Formats: sequence, C-alpha cells, structure tokens
Amino acid sequence: MRRQNGIHLRLDPATMQRVEALAKGEPSNRSRILREGLDLRLSFESHAALMREVVESITAEAMTALRLEATSLLRGQVAASKAADELSCQRMADFIDVIGAAAPIETKPTKSAKAPRLADLPRGDL
Repeated sequence: MRRQNGIHLRLDPATMQRVEALAKGEPSNRSRILREGLDLRLSFESHAALMREVVESITAEAMTALRLEATSLLRGQVAASKAADELSCQRMADFIDVIGAAAPIETKPTKSAKAPRLADLPRGDL
C-alpha cells in the first residue's frame, strides 16, 4: 500500500515495483519515466472510470428498485383506501337499513294536504 496525497493506493507487487522504479529514475531515462508514468496514470484513470460506471450502474438499479417498490406500495395503499371506503359505505347503508327498520319514518301531511276545517267550508255546502 502506498500513500499519496492522503489517499491510500492498493497496488499489486509488479505495479508497486514500477512506481518505485519511476520514483528512483535517473534524468537520462526521462522519456521512459514519462512514458511509464503516463501508462500508470492511464491505468488508474481506466480503473477509476470503471469503478464510476459500476457505482452508477448499481445506483441506477437501486433507484429503479426503490421506485418500483414505492409504486407498488402506493398502489397497495390506494387499493386499501378504496376497499375501506367501500366497506364504510356498505356499513353506513346497513346502518341506515337497520335504523329504518327499527323506526319507520312517518310523514306528516303538508298544509296543502290537510282536510278542510268545518269553519272554512262555505255555508251552502252543509
């Protein structure tokens, strides 16, 4: 393990030897050192890009699963709410039927349906 800028890098032994050889490189081998350093940098960048893709893929799959689960829960909640409403309406109808059977509603005649009073009748009709 090598520490660079506060970041721990885990390298296989062969790569570690290449990094150490580059660190000890002589000025006469500058082009080889730059080429090797570039190869290592590209290798690290490709690993980082691969890890980003993996994380994004896992995140996208997790978000899709969460959305599906949330949709399923909402559908279940809506179905339960509808069932509760239907049961509530049925219970109210049953309650009204029971009350109606126990105490029938009597209608009172309206003023227009009242029988005429004797005093209100014309005298010739007696």
